[in-house]
Amino acid sequence: MILLIILCTLPIIIYLGNLLLGNIGLLLLKTKTYEGYTPFVSIIIAAKNEEKNIEQTLSCVLNQTYPRDKFEVILVDDASEDRTNEIAQGFLAKYSNLVILNQPAVITYQSRKKYALENGIKKSRGEILLFTDADSRMSKHWVKAMISCYDPEGTIGAVCSFVCLPHKKKSSLFMRFQELDYLSISLMGAGYFGIGYPACNNGNNFSYRKKLFYQVNGFNGIENVKSGDDDLLLEKFTTMTDKKIAYCYDKNAIVETAPVYDIKGLLNQRSRWASKVFIYKRLVYTIMMLGIFLFNLFLCVSPLILLLLPQSLFLVSGSVLGKIILEGMLFIPRLLRLHRKALIAHLFLLSLLYAPYIVYVGLAGVLGNFEWKSDALTSLVKPGYVHKSSEAKAENL
Repeated sequence: MILLIILCTLPIIIYLGNLLLGNIGLLLLKTKTYEGYTPFVSIIIAAKNEEKNIEQTLSCVLNQTYPRDKFEVILVDDASEDRTNEIAQGFLAKYSNLVILNQPAVITYQSRKKYALENGIKKSRGEILLFTDADSRMSKHWVKAMISCYDPEGTIGAVCSFVCLPHKKKSSLFMRFQELDYLSISLMGAGYFGIGYPACNNGNNFSYRKKLFYQVNGFNGIENVKSGDDDLLLEKFTTMTDKKIAYCYDKNAIVETAPVYDIKGLLNQRSRWASKVFIYKRLVYTIMMLGIFLFNLFLCVSPLILLLLPQSLFLVSGSVLGKIILEGMLFIPRLLRLHRKALIAHLFLLSLLYAPYIVYVGLAGVLGNFEWKSDALTSLVKPGYVHKSSEAKAENL
């Protein structure tokens, strides 16, 4: 019995410690910007059957306040079967800085998205690469905000920033849950940067120097992992180079991404994200992810533990109370600053739903029980295949 309690205590310490570090990191997080540096930027977007989103996304990225002659937009159409390419072609007459590439149905990577991104990189002219998805929205100052975090000397190798879902005052409980889930990922990711440990980021708001990509041999080693064009690549940057990774904690750098509209789609997406847990080379991050999974598993079975071990009441109640307090500290101030206070009323209820949700996606991710629309076409997998200044604390989030 004592051994069981000890085994339950370890993931509790990891989970609550993780939340505490996230809160501290957000308080410490600073964004350093560099004025007057305007390198040529290539914005790269991989798209697959995005006819409902591509027009708005292209309108956002093509109409930026960053000098028009200093950036290009490269859209890589991954063999779309709808009107994605046709809609994109309609922008060519007005925007000379738009380039459209067509990816064939048969490729040499298992991950079609990474292959599309690498083709875009090969064709790019930019010193700085900036990535987003075909279903994303951003402000007209997005490029300017992200590039302002790069220094002319080149010590900053990559820049990450915040991603969230669009907020509606009236939406379903499912959409509220999904919105809070995305916010938790982005807030914790920002918190890690604040304590000097850039561990996770999102590929639809990610930027890096082209030289850095080739310095780590691009996606070599992770090309056949279905996801990971963001955090696994970030891990290569932090472990294989001495370049600094900056975080742009600025409201103008926020990217909004389209939500998933059904539970099956959400579970599939999050399971795909969770599938990378044993691929990370940094043991600390893997242990942290396992701790989060085991803590939520502990919450799911806590009624049974209380039944078998009534003396564990203090342990269970203390962990739940700690979770509520630390998650409240993480969410409430940022929800108020993001003008999403309607979500605060749902925090406790959605926190209860979070435990079984994490357990499911963790198991499904490890077992490979997920699909990805972009990998539905043929992929010829070849193992080992190699494809040749001012400083201020952010007040916006």
